[in-house]
Amino acid sequence: MSPDESDVHCMDNRPDVQVYDTEPPMPPVGAIENEVKFDDFPSYPGTDDGAADDDDIDTKKPPKGCSIAHFILNNKLCTFVSFDIETGGENCGIIQISAEVCRMTLISDGNKLGNDRINGAEREPEVFNKYVNPKKPEYLWDIHAKKAHGLLPTDPRILGADTIETWIWKLTQAPGSRCNMPPKLKFFLDPFRVIDGYTTCQINKKRSKMDSYELGVVWKFLDSEHNNLKGAHNSLVDAKAQTDILVHEAFVPFINHTKSIALVDDIFTATQQNEWRKKLEPVREVHAPWKEITKDQDVTWRPSWEDLYGGPHGGPKSGPSQYIIGKARAATSLSDIFFAIVPMTFFDTIARLTTKYCYKDWVVEKCGRDLNGNVKKRKYLVNCHEATEGARNRGDSQTQKFTITPGFIIAWIGILILNGAHSGAGQRTSRKYWRSPPHGLALPYVMNTMSRNAFEFLRHYIHFADNSKAKAKDEIGYDPLFKVSYPLEVMMGGMRQTWTAGKYITINESMIRYMGRAISYVQYMPAKPIKHGIKVYAACCGYSGVLLAFRVFTGNEDSSGFHNSTITICDTLIRQANLHEQRGRVLVTDNNYTTVALAKYLFVQYRWTLIGTIIPTEKKSREDEDIPFLKLSNGGLKEVDRGWYHEAVLCQQHREG
Repeated sequence: MSPDESDVHCMDNRPDVQVYDTEPPMPPVGAIENEVKFDDFPSYPGTDDGAADDDDIDTKKPPKGCSIAHFILNNKLCTFVSFDIETGGENCGIIQISAEVCRMTLISDGNKLGNDRINGAEREPEVFNKYVNPKKPEYLWDIHAKKAHGLLPTDPRILGADTIETWIWKLTQAPGSRCNMPPKLKFFLDPFRVIDGYTTCQINKKRSKMDSYELGVVWKFLDSEHNNLKGAHNSLVDAKAQTDILVHEAFVPFINHTKSIALVDDIFTATQQNEWRKKLEPVREVHAPWKEITKDQDVTWRPSWEDLYGGPHGGPKSGPSQYIIGKARAATSLSDIFFAIVPMTFFDTIARLTTKYCYKDWVVEKCGRDLNGNVKKRKYLVNCHEATEGARNRGDSQTQKFTITPGFIIAWIGILILNGAHSGAGQRTSRKYWRSPPHGLALPYVMNTMSRNAFEFLRHYIHFADNSKAKAKDEIGYDPLFKVSYPLEVMMGGMRQTWTAGKYITINESMIRYMGRAISYVQYMPAKPIKHGIKVYAACCGYSGVLLAFRVFTGNEDSSGFHNSTITICDTLIRQANLHEQRGRVLVTDNNYTTVALAKYLFVQYRWTLIGTIIPTEKKSREDEDIPFLKLSNGGLKEVDRGWYHEAVLCQQHREG
């Protein structure tokens, strides 16, 4: 064929390859075309599902002289796809790609060669015809090529077309793409190789006396009236001309010969294919509706003035709230600031609940049993009525009793804070403050505040909830955090009113060290500094790290209907921290939370934007809410320079509300 053309035939034994609509000779720029697939056409009788044919290829050896596709071609309906391209010369590259589909059944006379014929070739009216923008200046276009096909760099069909990198990706690698090469197209048929390789073929130069094997010359020879090929050097015209040659009675007998057909995978070596795949990875086209940001297609977007943080619906700068500033200015000691965060009513309530738990609730001792039914030595207490036999108060077992007051609770919490300041979380005992050196510290201000027995007594009996209101796991409204929910709410509310969050908010997980067996929702997170413990979802100020809201992960024990999805977690924390009323904030997350769905939700609901890290995957099927970029392989990474990056934008319409 002519030097500026590439003529290819691929075939399959099933009508399930993709076909595309016909493009008019001079379509307007930006015209929208519909996709046509073989699934839209009626089924054909006599076609198989292809599974058996694949087994035949792998297990059966074709008869001598027959092609490797003999068991597919032999008396079965096959699909042939004729491809053709046009170029603007060596330095320009491809500028047009076209294809036509033809179905026909090859009738063989047993295993005898040279007597094959076709039964009713059916050519699809829908063809594929697309143009390519080579992005090359006009001086690189070959003058002879421009005269041959009549296409110029200023042609609207060229200016409005995709680049060759985009088309190669669409045609060869993009899974699920409209132009993805169907996996059933396994074989390659080169008409030039067939005609030139078999001297018994009537089209061979030795028999036909043709001057060359150019497409126009061969087509004219086979034409009954020997007319010239009109519109030659247009890839669509050439693709149809190739099909004319394919179905001609002089060519058909040689389709099923040894040299005629090869596997598509054998055309190029695996090494070549891998190298091409690596080079194409950085130029993968993003999936719709994403648009890649390039120099030629630069999309700049920012929220409207009403949706900016500095706009009419925005918020203040990050820093201490006016409430805590006023308290700090009026304070005479640090305790005044402490009680501004944790009010005295909290300590009154804790003293009342602890007194009830220790001295007023009636309990009775019970003996548990192990898995074998044997009675355990250690007993436990259960709530009961005052008249129950053996009923007593929890504090009755103590030889020394203490009156529980708010001051007692405050002093006890102060010693706990002091313990953390001196020893950190790794110290398990506080008795060292009452011991003499070298085994302890013997701090006078601790020893004068309360005795060691008083400290241990309150540590044993301090309580934050009324046990009579607790619900069992199988009851509606069960709360796994019932015992500590009250202090968590009070302290979180106190911290929120002391700090004003700014524009940037962060959400992430945090861990509370715990290795016990009292709860079932202990998590293991090897990437965290604390690997075993209680996981907490936390929202913090992006400037100072001040905790604004949190939620403890309780796993399957959570009966409130809370779903641990990224949108639910972020929405719950934002509303808990009362941040949803200001527009224009920016949420910063890591790859565990960063999703397109979350970004859409934040902007639609609160007019917030999202900044986050992502981990690209090798997921081939891409949906609207998937990250537009795939993970680069190690070979693909070597094809890009240091600092290389990709940008894409997803334009989403929204309503004001």
